Amino acid sequence: EPPGELALTAPDASAVAGRDVCLVHPWSLGDLPAGLPTDTRVIGVFVADFHRVWPWSERRWHFVGSRMAELAATRWHGDAATIGAALKGARSVRSIDEPHLAPWLALWAECGAAPALFPPVDRRCDSFTQWWTRASRGLDSAADLLAVNEVPAW
Repeated sequence: EPPGELALTAPDASAVAGRDVCLVHPWSLGDLPAGLPTDTRVIGVFVADFHRVWPWSERRWHFVGSRMAELAATRWHGDAATIGAALKGARSVRSIDEPHLAPWLALWAECGAAPALFPPVDRRCDSFTQWWTRASRGLDSAADLLAVNEVPAW
């Protein structure tokens, strides 16, 4: 269970009824999309179904919860069925795809592709070292890697 001081609430259909919604989840904590209309409701979601199977430490809850609070004033914690039911009345819902939430996210939202951290490598590699040499060619530091792979606009 998440720590109480994170101030998570139960999913609330009235908060999103008739609104455009941008869902933020624990694996999409980068900056919000550029050009997001100001009247879009940003909702953070923690799916209890996932956390029952993969429980988090209090430290992880605080780490993720603090960043999510910077992005979304409203943050829900609930089971997938309840979150899905609450989102049904929204005009539109969008998010970033995430394998951890694969059973549910695509049912609730139009999902953009998750940003790739590494550039694609066109040829088969026989080892990690070979892949790494090709994937990091021309990059001198982690900062270079991050600069090359900006999160695309939705």
